[in-house]
Amino acid sequence: MRTLLLLAVSAALVLVMPPFARSTTDVSLSDTPDPFTCVGYPEPRWYLGSQGWWRQNLPGEAPEGRHVHAETCFPLHQVVSGILHLDVVVKLHNQPGKVSMVRIQAFNVYTLIQPVSLECPTNDCTFIVPMDVDTTKIPNGNREFRITANIRAGDATFGERFYQTTRWHAVIDNSGSGGSSGKESRSRSPGAAGWYQGLSYANLYCGPDDGFKLISKPVAGVVTITCRFTRSTAFATIDPDFHHGSSGTVLLNARAGTWTITIDSTTLTNGPHRLFLSTSASNGSGTLTGALVLTFNVQNS
Repeated sequence: MRTLLLLAVSAALVLVMPPFARSTTDVSLSDTPDPFTCVGYPEPRWYLGSQGWWRQNLPGEAPEGRHVHAETCFPLHQVVSGILHLDVVVKLHNQPGKVSMVRIQAFNVYTLIQPVSLECPTNDCTFIVPMDVDTTKIPNGNREFRITANIRAGDATFGERFYQTTRWHAVIDNSGSGGSSGKESRSRSPGAAGWYQGLSYANLYCGPDDGFKLISKPVAGVVTITCRFTRSTAFATIDPDFHHGSSGTVLLNARAGTWTITIDSTTLTNGPHRLFLSTSASNGSGTLTGALVLTFNVQNS
């Protein structure tokens, strides 16, 4: 495993949208991969984000509450082998607590844990945690990767364990490894979730094809994406800036369920945009939100 390198990134970068993540097959592997543009990795990757939000619903509390992100350039539905290097971008907003570990799972067959101590004394901090997944230890086939930035109960601002996680699939293909695909359906990928003690998961899924089609090729005209929101609410918006009071261009604000969301790209400028999708659940203590962020590229003539 590579030596852990934690890079604290200026808070100004927190609100900067990553440029469109394009195929990297034409980039020399001797180049240092860019963890935000996804250029320089050995296979095509796209910048994906997962978020967990917690809000106590108190008077004067920020509408977005406190939240933790894990984002990375991920080879969604691509074939991978050998060492899969992932630069996990961890973001903390409004001081949710201290992240004590970053965990990558190929669900039920492999777990990689990197102990960390990530705290943010301000409202916005970004860290990069490089991690190497040894795919030779994972049976061949389609696998669901779960990437988690974990805040333990004792380290959390409100004293309860809190994290986000992912449902992102890739195909393992190492000669001689054997095995068969995991049982997790490709319809879950790309997906994401938030988790809070007492409320369990707030999951949403945009697979098996719609989410990948949106991010993997230029978008023109009118396109749709169908997603399943599992808790109480279903929300979708383009290019929000919640920390500065902007909800973006809201496309969906409804009860949970399976929804087809229409994006009219002719109303957007050419270039990268973010589709933010979330589902929420509440109890007597507050509201948990799980969110998935997909970066897509508009190219209208």
